[in-house]
Amino acid sequence: MARPTGYRMAWWRPAPLLRSNQNGSSWVEVNSWVGRARDVGAAFSTNPIAGGSGSSIMNITTTSGTTPDGTYPLTITGTSPRTHSTRVTLVVGTAAGGDFSLSASPGNVTLRGGGTATYTISVTPASGSTPTVGFQLSGAPGGSSATFSPSSVTGSGSTTLSVLVPSDASGNYTLTITGTNTTGTSHTVSVGLKAH
Repeated sequence: MARPTGYRMAWWRPAPLLRSNQNGSSWVEVNSWVGRARDVGAAFSTNPIAGGSGSSIMNITTTSGTTPDGTYPLTITGTSPRTHSTRVTLVVGTAAGGDFSLSASPGNVTLRGGGTATYTISVTPASGSTPTVGFQLSGAPGGSSATFSPSSVTGSGSTTLSVLVPSDASGNYTLTITGTNTTGTSHTVSVGLKAH
C-alpha cells in the first residue's frame, strides 16, 4: 500500500520562489533531493506558477516495502530566471502518522466583544513518533475569525490560536481544537472563552 505524504507550500515575504518577473512566469521544480529514499516520486499541482505570485501543492508518494522508513530532508528549487531554494522534511513510516496528545493554555480567556483571545496549543508525540498535526477550531462565537500559527506542527511543538470575536459577542463559549495527523488520527482539547 502506498504511503502518500503531501506538503502545502505556503510562502511568506520574501517569497522569491513564487514571484515572477513583470511579464514572466515562475517555474517551480524539484531540483535536488538531499538524502533521497528509494522509490520516492514528487509532483506539483501547479507548475509553472504564473502571474507574479501563487502557491503549489507538492505531492510526495512513497512505496510500501521499498522506501525505507526514516526522515529525509528535501530541497525545492524555483527558477524565474533567478534561482531560490527552500527545504522541507519528509518522514516515511509509522513515525509519520504516530499518535500524539494535545494540551492548551490558558484554559479560559475573558475579553470584551471585538477583542482577540490567544491560546497556546501544544502537541506531544507518542514515544518514537514524529506526527505532522494540522488544526481546526469549532465552537467560537458566530462571526469570529481564527488563525493557527503555524498551521501545522511536526513532532513536538506548539501553535498559537488567535480568535478575533465580533464586537457584539456576549456569553460563555467552549472552543474545541481538533488536531489531525497525516493518517487521519484525531484528538481534541477544549478551552473556555467568555465575551462581555
